[in-house]
Amino acid sequence: MIKHITLLICCASVLAASAQPLEVTEGKFHRSGKPYCGMGINYFNGFTRLVANPADTTHKQGLATIRSHEIPFIRTNFGGFYPTDWNLYLSDKPRYFELMDQFVNECGRLGIGIIPSLFWTAFAVPDLMKEPVAAWGDPQSKTIAFMKTYTREVVDRYKDHPALWAWEFGNERMLCADLPEPPFTPMWTQVRLGSPEKRVPEDAPKSSQLQTAYRLFAETVREIDPKRPIITGDAVPRSSSLALRRHATWEPFNTIEDFRQTLIEDNPQPVNTLTLHVYGPGGAKHPGHGMPGQDFASCVKVTMQLAQQTGKPLFIGEFGPDPQSPDFATRRSEVEAMFAEIVAARVPLSAYWNYDIANPNLTDQAPFDVTPDNQNRYILELIRDANQRLNR
Repeated sequence: MIKHITLLICCASVLAASAQPLEVTEGKFHRSGKPYCGMGINYFNGFTRLVANPADTTHKQGLATIRSHEIPFIRTNFGGFYPTDWNLYLSDKPRYFELMDQFVNECGRLGIGIIPSLFWTAFAVPDLMKEPVAAWGDPQSKTIAFMKTYTREVVDRYKDHPALWAWEFGNERMLCADLPEPPFTPMWTQVRLGSPEKRVPEDAPKSSQLQTAYRLFAETVREIDPKRPIITGDAVPRSSSLALRRHATWEPFNTIEDFRQTLIEDNPQPVNTLTLHVYGPGGAKHPGHGMPGQDFASCVKVTMQLAQQTGKPLFIGEFGPDPQSPDFATRRSEVEAMFAEIVAARVPLSAYWNYDIANPNLTDQAPFDVTPDNQNRYILELIRDANQRLNR
């Protein structure tokens, strides 16, 4: 028994040393009391594939590969993409959290940090609650009540687990906000997955409504976890973000000051970070993103300056090549340029998109997706090298 207890203590010490969580102190990310810079990788469905099929343990090999390249953390989806993805949580909560425990503990065993994104899509929880997406802006809505319950359960469960680095609300919510034309692509109307057949005007959210959700999420986290960073999960703002939210028009384009103001508004206290998702050295994943006339380097420079002024460190939560680039050679050149800029600017936290999407139907992910066997495998070595240079 004594030997067993000693072994547990030793294992716990190693795990704690290898996966210390993050904190924001004096406007910088810190680990173990020291300023921290690091580059990770998105592993979008590392956890959710386990929920969809508990017999699918491919995440273990994926995490082992990530660890073998000395990649310190992952960003991953910790909730439902569509309403039906919440079925196990609703029908068998102990089993759901048993699977989450398996994933979190495997990350802890390997010394990999986790930045979980709890509410990936704008529509899944409101659809589940039979409310419009605008319900994110109503503190009394069922959507907000669900958000608070799930957030409390997850944060309370893992607040003392060293593998949990930060808490993220969702993914790129502001890209669907304030649009003159509702953003109702086919993704929003998957009836077989629990979405409504038709959308209503209230399903097109306003930035002010999402800002309310961000604030309430952050306040809920802070009730339980006083230290870990809180992240919205947003992309680089649209190039007309202020015109859209003030006047519902695409013009005028943002000035640099407008870009800065958007980031300030979209990261309300107690959110204590700034976040960008950027694709291609031109600074945009889709038309209408970023600062007009400004490239990735300029976007990083402006945001790093704002981070210093606001005391909210920058997390580039996704980056990768321009999906419109014509060939592999061009994409690789773009990726290498972005890696070089992130290291040169000493961006404190960043994560490449994406490791092993494992879904052949998502052909649009081919330019980004990394596995040990595909043509993008060189990116794993780029991340290893970036971390070595960031920590010299």
